[in-house]
Amino acid sequence: MTCIAALVDEKGVGHIACDSLSSYGQLYKNSKIFRKGNTLIGYTSSYRMGQLLEHSLDMPERKDDQSIENYMYVDFINAVRELLKTNGQMLVDRNTETIGFFLIVTDGSIFKMQDDLSLLEAADGFDACGSGESYARAVLDLLKKQGKLGPKEMLTEAIDTAAKYVASVGGEVKYLSNAPSESQ
Repeated sequence: MTCIAALVDEKGVGHIACDSLSSYGQLYKNSKIFRKGNTLIGYTSSYRMGQLLEHSLDMPERKDDQSIENYMYVDFINAVRELLKTNGQMLVDRNTETIGFFLIVTDGSIFKMQDDLSLLEAADGFDACGSGESYARAVLDLLKKQGKLGPKEMLTEAIDTAAKYVASVGGEVKYLSNAPSESQ
């Protein structure tokens, strides 16, 4: 289901977009992207997981001397793990915990939470997840090299292209940014 795409612009500002189609081909008002303080999050896999992240996740406080990597790999993951486990959104099989996939855009970085609770930090300044991931990443790579479009237009084009080729991606493209002058 879905396509979530994110990028960090040359000023270190985060941007994220998503489609609005469910895996059952229905359009819903629910957005798969949201803001938690200065962090943007976009999810795939489960609306319930996303609703818990949006409405119940208490973002841990980052210490002044703590690197973004240490904060994300330790404090953030532990908070997500506890939330999803407590609320029945974690599959445990043979002592292996599994959740869904989502993107986190914070402090000029993009992280992809994988289903095994590992985090990968995007090296290209953009990333995507969901069934349209490959198309979105290819479009973002090309558009970034061309340098002709702004972040919102790049992300919209990436989601629209994924929707053209992936049946489980479609509907209205929703967008959020951490840009101070950007109308949300």
